[in-house]
Amino acid sequence: MKSAGNTKNGTGRKRQILAGIAVLLAVGVGFLLSKWKEASDHGGQLSRAPFRIAGNLYYVGTRDVTSFLLTGPAGHVLIDGGYPGTAP
Repeated sequence: MKSAGNTKNGTGRKRQILAGIAVLLAVGVGFLLSKWKEASDHGGQLSRAPFRIAGNLYYVGTRDVTSFLLTGPAGHVLIDGGYPGTAP
């Protein structure tokens, strides 16, 4: 037979677990919303540092859109300029 005290403690423990899960979910949702807002503030494009691939070919895109810059003495060629938010 279970006593009233054991049932009450079991219910209290379940509430603590549910409260902990709720806090973790709230923190996770807050984190994801902040990342979403950061991405949307940049037109959906997060910056990435340009780097040289080989010779006169450079990666100049964002994290989501690949753009290449081909340099030469006669001028430069940008391959796939991306979206309007990519330019900065």
